Amino acid sequence: MATYYSDKIVASSNKELTQVPARSHIYPTWVVGTASVDTSLDAADIVKGVKVPAGALILDIILKSTDIDTDGTPAVTLHVGDSDDADRFFVSSDVGQAGGVARLTADGAVAGNLYEYSAETEINITVAVAAATAAAGTVQLAVLYVVGN
Repeated sequence: MATYYSDKIVASSNKELTQVPARSHIYPTWVVGTASVDTSLDAADIVKGVKVPAGALILDIILKSTDIDTDGTPAVTLHVGDSDDADRFFVSSDVGQAGGVARLTADGAVAGNLYEYSAETEINITVAVAAATAAAGTVQLAVLYVVGN
């Protein structure tokens, strides 16, 4: 049996797997985007996340954030979605309130599970509610998908 490697495996030290040329095999792909945010992050701000190709069937999404709201009663919440539905995958996630991780398969919106895109699409983070006391930090989005079902 032959083994095929994409340029992503070589370039990213095995962090991303992509579909091999054989049509009879489908391999999942992880794409990860990390963004730094500052204290000016406000409601309705968009953090550009990652792009998925046409035909991408979303298997899982992980949203990770540092503590970007240091108030004693934090308020910040984050949506994850696309330009057609800003909260397709996560609705008002509180991961930025103390720092943490949320996973689509455990914490996300039911409608986002196994969603398939017909065109190349950006998956982004939108600030639903601004931080009570904003703090600089990082937000990270990891998307697992397959193409060619």
